[in-house]
Amino acid sequence: MHYFPSGARWRLLFSVLMLLLSGCAEMPSQKPLGGEPIGDDYAARNLYAEGAYARAAATWLRLAESASVATSNNYRLSAAEAWLALENIPGAEGIVLEIDPHSLSRSQRARHQILSARVALARHRTDQVLSLLNPELALSQEPSYRAWFHRLRARAYASTGNHLEVARERVALGEFLLSPEERMENRRILWDALSRLTATALEYAQLPSPDPLGGWIALASINKRYLDEPQSFVQALAAWTSTWPEHSAHLELIPELARANAVAVISRQHVALLLPLTGPFATAAAAIRDGFVSAWFEEGLETRPIISLYDSHNAELANLYAQARAAGADFVVGPLRRERVQELENLAPLALATLALNYPPSGGQINGGGALAPAAENLYLFALSPEDEARQVAERAWFDGHGRAAMLVPSGNWGSRVLASFSAAWTELGGVLIESQRYTASAQDMSKPVAQLLNIDDSERRRRRLQKLLGPELKYETRPREDVDFVFLAAYPAEARQLRPQLKFHHASRLPIYATSHSYSGLSEPRLDRDLNGIRFADMPWALQAEEKPLHQRLHTTWPETFPTLSRLYAFGIDAYNIIPHLGRLHAQSGTEFPGLSGRLGVTENRRIRRTLSWAKFVRGLPRLLNEAAR
Repeated sequence: MHYFPSGARWRLLFSVLMLLLSGCAEMPSQKPLGGEPIGDDYAARNLYAEGAYARAAATWLRLAESASVATSNNYRLSAAEAWLALENIPGAEGIVLEIDPHSLSRSQRARHQILSARVALARHRTDQVLSLLNPELALSQEPSYRAWFHRLRARAYASTGNHLEVARERVALGEFLLSPEERMENRRILWDALSRLTATALEYAQLPSPDPLGGWIALASINKRYLDEPQSFVQALAAWTSTWPEHSAHLELIPELARANAVAVISRQHVALLLPLTGPFATAAAAIRDGFVSAWFEEGLETRPIISLYDSHNAELANLYAQARAAGADFVVGPLRRERVQELENLAPLALATLALNYPPSGGQINGGGALAPAAENLYLFALSPEDEARQVAERAWFDGHGRAAMLVPSGNWGSRVLASFSAAWTELGGVLIESQRYTASAQDMSKPVAQLLNIDDSERRRRRLQKLLGPELKYETRPREDVDFVFLAAYPAEARQLRPQLKFHHASRLPIYATSHSYSGLSEPRLDRDLNGIRFADMPWALQAEEKPLHQRLHTTWPETFPTLSRLYAFGIDAYNIIPHLGRLHAQSGTEFPGLSGRLGVTENRRIRRTLSWAKFVRGLPRLLNEAAR
């Protein structure tokens, strides 16, 4: 057991309050935008109010057949709104495209634009959304139309990563929302958008009083600037209140910020680090330990806690825990293995706050599904989980506008876990997994699973049948299937470098390919990785922005033999150390995020660390960051 000296005090850090962008899940009140009902229009509107959207649409379309042009247009627009309420995008799109814009009145033209923009947004055509919505036309319309106008523009800007414009549209939208719940949700999305901007960007974006957006920007800037200075934050907040006494942020956000600032910071004056320092996991544990200790060295002398190291390999976990507590530890980090985390959960209630470095074998989920099982009191779960990465691949592909997936996974437990996690997340989003194939990682020839994934065998059988009928001179090119939008490739670098060329060989070069961080070695190897060109993958900022992390180079120099292949575990250890003081606030504010090296880190209601990765694409054998508008 080794000890590192403790300082007399440690500083408080204030975490940025960030609430999750939930624009896609935001549900405005469902109400047709048309005028007063006439005749049988009452029946359709009653059906709509009752949630019988399909019957309402059918009624309106029937009425439209025998009505005058102006009235028929109203009925058709209402029918399109009913289809959108039912999420029948093709039905709504068909009606919108059939209507002649020249036959519409000014108010009908406004409804038509809103419906067209909603369809375009559902089809992920964000540029079209912004071009469809006419600001001049919006000014003359009723509040319900103007609410839709700003809501759709905000969602479109969010999808392109233009967070400042998202905030601008959300401020405008707030003027037309009547429901307290809608206003609250709008303010949360507005705040999240500004929280995503850097401190420098917020400084440049400052606007003078009384512009309400200027008040939001100034508040977000204060929140960023005084992250490590809670007392200075309180003083700056008082000055902001004096400058913006009537600002709407006073209603909810200011009290939340004050409560977050008052949340007790978890003590870490003496940390017990439980890792398998011997045995089969010793190499990985050593990298995590060295990252953890490196973060300790980066901290000022006066704030460093004591660190006690315990070898958890083959040790009785209950005994180690008792030893650590008797030695004066006030916080525990570890264990590392999934089975040992399960043992730790069985020790509940835990006397010391603990950050486990894995999930239990269930993945911390109920029946392996999306709902999290409650962690033991005082226990936080932090992991570099392939299941979490697979779910983020599903979210990104859905955000990019895809709906039909094909998947290549390796045989064995790891492939099964990734497949199950992606499939569950993809289905929940509304996507369809058309095909999945397994490959053998040690195989010399990867062509067979790729051919089966793309239905090349069926195409070849068609060629032979046609050749039999039409003769040997038949000119025929084998084509891959056309019923998938993208391929999710679960593979390590060696296998990815074989599988990607096979996809090209089988005429699937234009099919988008998504992957987890496992496809990237973390090293700059453009000659080896040029075969991966075009693959989109999720990874930690530590791996994708190494040149911006001075600590990355120092660790590489200190451990030149192990660091290149285990760099992500070093980052994991650094984050495990740095996040400890923030766990209480992150848990108290579920939308708050800590800017870690392994991702943007938050804590769920069940005390599981949520890790949001960055996205990149291989270009000329090197990873290049993509727009991070979606999560």
